[in-house]
Amino acid sequence: MDQSDKISDISLASLINNLKLLNVRIANHTILGSSTTLKCTYDLEGEHLYSVKWYKNGDEFFRYLPKSKPNIQVFEKSGIYID
Repeated sequence: MDQSDKISDISLASLINNLKLLNVRIANHTILGSSTTLKCTYDLEGEHLYSVKWYKNGDEFFRYLPKSKPNIQVFEKSGIYID
């Protein structure tokens, strides 16, 4: 996997209020064409969740808004397939 293809755009500090990010798990290596899992664990510290968004190279590819219908949106991004 090319270095530019890594999903490493985690610029959370300026966007987070009342959220404690506990863990982000992304596989360091994945065989081309195989699947992997992205997982973040957080503590809302008593607040309500507004959204969870995942980015690759600055482009959003997944959005979860629990109060929206539909609550999951997937955006086309080369090399990423969401099931």
